[in-house]
Amino acid sequence: MKRLEFAAVQRYTLFSPNHVGNDAAILSATARQLIREGHVVRMYTEQEFLLRELRGSCVFTMMRSGAAVRKLEQMEEKGLLAINPASGIRNCSRERMTFLLLGNQIAYPESMAYDTDVSVAGRISEEFAPCWVKRADFHAIHREDVSYVRHLAELQEILIEYALRGIRRVVISKHLPGDLIKFYGVAGSGFFSLVLSV
Repeated sequence: MKRLEFAAVQRYTLFSPNHVGNDAAILSATARQLIREGHVVRMYTEQEFLLRELRGSCVFTMMRSGAAVRKLEQMEEKGLLAINPASGIRNCSRERMTFLLLGNQIAYPESMAYDTDVSVAGRISEEFAPCWVKRADFHAIHREDVSYVRHLAELQEILIEYALRGIRRVVISKHLPGDLIKFYGVAGSGFFSLVLSV
């Protein structure tokens, strides 16, 4: 088997709210498995990735920042093999992901993208509530980036609050009653995390 040199880039902790440990464990478990298989893995933080040259012919990453994704894309254009390429990372932004899922007939709540500085009066039906408001650019960075809304008057207040925090677009998704199950896992590493929210 050919020995490969990998660069592993950790996600900036800002983009791992309440999951810093989980995200670090996934990346570390992947690195350990590759090392066991005889490959070389060098670890970098997302900040180091922006400031230093990487060593290795392959990179695997969980990066999210716009600057890091742009640099990764430039490196891919020069021949770097990226696992989680720039295009895939961009497709994980809330707005793109939502409409990729809906556009490919994958079960997902009815959703719309909306500018935070636009009034909801006369534009969104009262039947759309209850719903969830989520920042469109990333997944949640702060707890306030995901908000449950019971009625449209409350929706307008939340949009104003998002706008004041500099969030220009949101995804609004109809609420689906039931249990929410999230999980993380890496096969063969012994790492697994399950979060059940009822």
